[in-house]
Amino acid sequence: MYNGVFDCVKKVASRNGELYYAFLSSNSCEFCLTSLRCALRVPGISGLYSGLTAGIMRQLVYGMPRMAFYTILLDRFKPPSGEKMPFLKLLGCGFAAGGTAAAIGT
Repeated sequence: MYNGVFDCVKKVASRNGELYYAFLSSNSCEFCLTSLRCALRVPGISGLYSGLTAGIMRQLVYGMPRMAFYTILLDRFKPPSGEKMPFLKLLGCGFAAGGTAAAIGT
């Protein structure tokens, strides 16, 4: 659960950098400060957070269940002796968790 919460916080924190990078690569502003002024002028402050709900919803309906299912599958299939799980079992748990979360998230 903590992983999903931290992913949502990361999405909120990194959203401005992603938008600024996209604005830099798509417009003809030459310098960083000039392009920052252009980025704030064109969409405005509220434009920096547009599309944020989609990113957070994706984390909630796909990211959190995927990690929860992976943890559940690891606990279910771990060897009773406490030794490391074979790589193919880990891979299978990851595929099953990702596929189940993708089915829920879509």
